[in-house]
Formats: sequence, C-alpha cells, structure tokens
Amino acid sequence: MECRVHRAKQKWRLTGFYGHPITANRHLSWALLKSLGQRSPLPWICMGDFNEILSMEEQLGGNQRRESQMDRFRKAIHACQLIDLGFIGIEYTWTDNRDDEVRCRLDRVLTSQPWLNLFPVTRVCYLNPSKSDHLPILVKIRSVVELPSKKRGRRFRFEDMWLQEESCEETVSSAWSKPAVGLFLFQLYEKIQFTKCALLAWQKEVFGFAKAVIAKVRDKLGVLFEQPPSTTAHKARGELMKRLDLLLGRDETY
Repeated sequence: MECRVHRAKQKWRLTGFYGHPITANRHLSWALLKSLGQRSPLPWICMGDFNEILSMEEQLGGNQRRESQMDRFRKAIHACQLIDLGFIGIEYTWTDNRDDEVRCRLDRVLTSQPWLNLFPVTRVCYLNPSKSDHLPILVKIRSVVELPSKKRGRRFRFEDMWLQEESCEETVSSAWSKPAVGLFLFQLYEKIQFTKCALLAWQKEVFGFAKAVIAKVRDKLGVLFEQPPSTTAHKARGELMKRLDLLLGRDETY
C-alpha cells in the first residue's frame, strides 16, 4: 500500500510494506523495496511487517538465521538509503505463541533522510499486545517539539453500541422529559443539551469500567510479553488473550 501526503507546503509518501512470509521468496520483497525507492524523489517513510530481522540480536529463541539472509535485508535498506527509526517499548514485535516460544522484531519504521529532516523528532512506539501475534506500531510524527496546548472539549457523538443497552432508552426518555421554558427552538436546544449531558454521564458509568478493564488486560499482556519465554507465561498470556477477545467483542462497535 502506498499513498502520497500533501499538507500545506509539505509533500511526502507513505508505504505500508509486507515482506514475503516464505524465506526462499523474500528476495522478491527486497527487489520490490528497491523498486519503490526509485519511483519518486519525495521524502519517504516505509513501515510494516518485513518478516525479517537485521541481526540475531532482534530474535529470542528459535534457530539461528543465516547471515546471508539478514544481509540481503540490510543491503536492500542501504540501497534505498533508508534509516531505521528504532523504537520505544517492548523489544520484540512478534511471537509464534508456542510453548517453545520464538520472538522477533519483524515490524519496523524506515525513513529517508529528507523525510527525517521534515519530522526530526518523530518517535516509534510498540504498543501493548492485542488480539494479533504482532504488536501495534504507533508513529508520533513531529516536525518540532510541541508545547502543551489547552485541551479542547471532545465533540459529542451518539455511539451505536449504546443501543445494545436497555438503560440507554430510559436515560434518553428521562432527560428529554425534563421541562424547558422559552420559545420552541430554545426548548428544543435545552432538551438536546439535557439528553447529551445525561448520556455522557450514563456511558461513563456503563462503559467506562469496561474500557479500564481492557486497558489493564493489555498492560498485563505487555508485562508478560517482556518476560523470558516459559510455559507458565505462555499459558497466562493465552488466558488473558481470551479475556481480551471477549471484552473487545462487546466493545467493537464503539
């Protein structure tokens, strides 16, 4: 996947990359990467699952990889004049989820020097695990160090998942029935405001707890992911993943 970004006077391109899952065919991926590097002179950021590591320091457990296999990846990056932005967070981005667990840093963010000149304080964060066997990547793009700004109020949105709760209709009905005075349009505005405030308080009570539980489960998964592989840790992660799946299933339309 590739797209071009035009923002103000800045123009650059973003590529979502996936390396071939079969080792014998991975040379096709590196040929594609080199071809993409020659397509445009625009500043370039390329990120995704490359299905390869740069050195054995990026792998925990499993068989030793051939040096030539990793070297082909290094040479492709060098040929494209790309820079690995590194990361903040968990060291390995993928696990095979087996008892004799293997972990690797297969996911990364690469940029050209012109792109890095546009956004010199960009940071790459590997987030806590979710349902996938890969960690999510968050790229915080910054051109300059930003000072804290005054927070703006969040726009109100009615969420589809609220309709699944019987108490939602009761909350709306109760708020809408509150008396309002003045001209018709002003009364209508007042009732909308009553309902908005009531729904915000209601959703915080009903769904706020669920989101806090999801966050705690993800935090626990992150801690387990950083621990050395073991049968106990693997079993605990599996149980937490099942619990997270159930919680997210309820929350998926939010």
